[in-house]
Amino acid sequence: MLTELFNGRRPDGGKGGRVWAAGLAAAGLVTFTSIAFSSSPAWAGAGTSVLWAGQTLQAGQELISDGGQYALAMQTDGNLVVYGNGCALWASNTAGTGSSDHLVMQTDGNLVIYTSAGRPVWASNTVGSGSGDYLAMQTDGNLVVYTSANHAVWASGAANANRLCTDASMSAGKYLHSASGQYKLYMQGDGNLVVYTSSGTPVWASNTAGTGSGNSLVMQNDGNLVIYTGSGNPVWASKSSPSGSGTGGYPYASALCEFGSAGGSHCVNPRNASDAYDWGYWSGSTFRPYDQWGYEYRNCTSYVAWRLASTGVKASLFTDLGNADTWIHNVSEKAGVTVNHTASPGAVAVWNSQEFGHVAWVESISGGTVTVSDYNYAGTGVYNKHAISSAPTDYIHFP
Repeated sequence: MLTELFNGRRPDGGKGGRVWAAGLAAAGLVTFTSIAFSSSPAWAGAGTSVLWAGQTLQAGQELISDGGQYALAMQTDGNLVVYGNGCALWASNTAGTGSSDHLVMQTDGNLVIYTSAGRPVWASNTVGSGSGDYLAMQTDGNLVVYTSANHAVWASGAANANRLCTDASMSAGKYLHSASGQYKLYMQGDGNLVVYTSSGTPVWASNTAGTGSGNSLVMQNDGNLVIYTGSGNPVWASKSSPSGSGTGGYPYASALCEFGSAGGSHCVNPRNASDAYDWGYWSGSTFRPYDQWGYEYRNCTSYVAWRLASTGVKASLFTDLGNADTWIHNVSEKAGVTVNHTASPGAVAVWNSQEFGHVAWVESISGGTVTVSDYNYAGTGVYNKHAISSAPTDYIHFP
């Protein structure tokens, strides 16, 4: 891998990511936002990327890089932390020194964290470098103290800005760079994800150009790296997971059971056994079980719909076809769709003999053996790849 992608945890022991401001980062450029000075003591302006000489960053305040990809947080536990891409990239390691610690860009050139009692607990040790020094949270993830002549005298380093941590996303215009700076991974505005060398030569691409200007790259908590369009449609996936190909590349394999652990592996409502297979995502107190094609996550229909979308089949041909046992009937009048008893790779196998029916994706045919992949084959909402043991009712062939 040219760019490392792995999990991270906050140095203060907290879990979870951060929500970053929207916008486009200027690739390879450092730009600064001017702020208005206030009366003494001078505090950093909200949303600025710079702490000027004589200014203070109070507990709970942040410096935010232009574009919002990186932020420096003066936390209320006393720790000063650089965050980006869902990860903690650098820290002063001063957690526990006070809930009202503050960061001062002094007029002697030194950057210092003080407790509320005025005791210094961390410093950049740049005293004497100049009366006009300033601190910048850059768009490459580096935190730097510059002199008034723009000479860097201290830096946190941006080596850790090569990470996209679990549950984090990278929107159009943002990038990761390798620790050496030799490579950059860009989420482009045309929907393509591209690795460039430092000289600007592309060496790899997801080949998703033209799929949307609002595409974003998401490092999912199931280990899968996925590009989504602005409407939530997956257009590329690494097909990775902690157990290898255990998700089949399906981007919603991490959808949660509506009933929590009480639902068991089959996700059954403990108060109503007929209410089952409801995996999805919580948005506040609202549970959202349906994908963009009208099927419940981690069900066989949702998986097959995702496979059809991934191969370029028009969504109008397979959206809202209902339970699997109604697919054959509901595609009967769809232009270009054929239904027969002949298996072929990329066809959809349909069984109407069981409750709700079942659909699966035909992967291959060898010596009369038809191998399919599917979800929820055993009612557990997981991926399975297997040779079929009973003939399906029919095969649907989408154009």
